[in-house]
Amino acid sequence: MKTNLLTAEQAEKIVGDKMISELDGLDCEPTGRLMGGSNDLVEFSASLEGEDLEGESCTVVVYYYQLESDLEETEDLSYLEWIAEGYEII
Repeated sequence: MKTNLLTAEQAEKIVGDKMISELDGLDCEPTGRLMGGSNDLVEFSASLEGEDLEGESCTVVVYYYQLESDLEETEDLSYLEWIAEGYEII
């Protein structure tokens, strides 16, 4: 997993809750990164360009992780539980 990610509450203080809510509603895509370890995780992300609360341009990225074995067992990814693990503001 990526480290030093922001929580939803921390990200909302920087870009506002409207942008975080809109981002959470977007479809995510696999990043192509596998996170090794005892539970092999596949990383997914979605991003949204906008402005922070100070009017500066930024991109907000939300990250999700799924077990590789769960992905292999289902054809419809909507059946998986998608919980945001954290946010990054670039």
